[in-house]
Amino acid sequence: MAVILCGCARQIKLPKEVCPGRNSVTDSRAALRADLQNVTSIKGHGQCTFRYLADNKKKKENFPVKIWAEPPGRIYLQGDVAFNARGIILGANQGEFWLLLRPKEISGYWWGQWAQSNQTLELVVSPEILLEVLGLAGLEEKGRWSLSNDGVFDILTKKDDSDRIVKKIYIYCCDYRIRRVEYFNGDEKIAAVVELAGYKKVSEGFALPYLIDIFSDRKDEGFQEINIRLSAVKPARFNEKQRRILFTRPGTKGFKNVYRVIDGEVFEQP
Repeated sequence: MAVILCGCARQIKLPKEVCPGRNSVTDSRAALRADLQNVTSIKGHGQCTFRYLADNKKKKENFPVKIWAEPPGRIYLQGDVAFNARGIILGANQGEFWLLLRPKEISGYWWGQWAQSNQTLELVVSPEILLEVLGLAGLEEKGRWSLSNDGVFDILTKKDDSDRIVKKIYIYCCDYRIRRVEYFNGDEKIAAVVELAGYKKVSEGFALPYLIDIFSDRKDEGFQEINIRLSAVKPARFNEKQRRILFTRPGTKGFKNVYRVIDGEVFEQP
């Protein structure tokens, strides 16, 4: 099964074993919900590769990455880019999300409030996507869902009130873990794709994908690809001081370009 993204065909790596899928949306979502009941706070590290276009030239950054997360909805990811210990910072709490990028070609500060944003796909790296694929956002309840099956995958499709496709979730039937998520824009074109693999046990009943690939096609910046390879993740506990440091939006001092995200649009702040 091939898919088209940004004019390029990508081949989904299909598992060989075929297992029967679930019989209904209710059964499928119940299985996912059961897996999320054991989600826990984590800290981990790994390597990240960031590919993008700037000035019509292909660019690539490869750097160590650290991650801290606490459900529901708190995450902090830090990338050490070009000897800068905070070259990339991505974060979110239950009220806000933010992204700080210091590579000179795309330097900027983006932030928004969840209550004023339906999605964060317009960002180079989406806090919304990372929270979801790591199981830290809980199971999304809104929307109209349908279930289909394509070979080894159950596919959950979400539509909005206008009957437009918003999201497709591909679940491998044998272990019932999510292997791929497609996010759509208002024109029902794929805006971002996440592919997940290498699930490993973090704690009893809770496993995370150690291999995370994110692909997007932002019209203003060109093709973006983020590859995260986690090497170690373990359960964590955070005290109030650590929560304030990790999960509070940083100030904008030192950033020339500051943007606010509202309802899927990006506005430059003076």
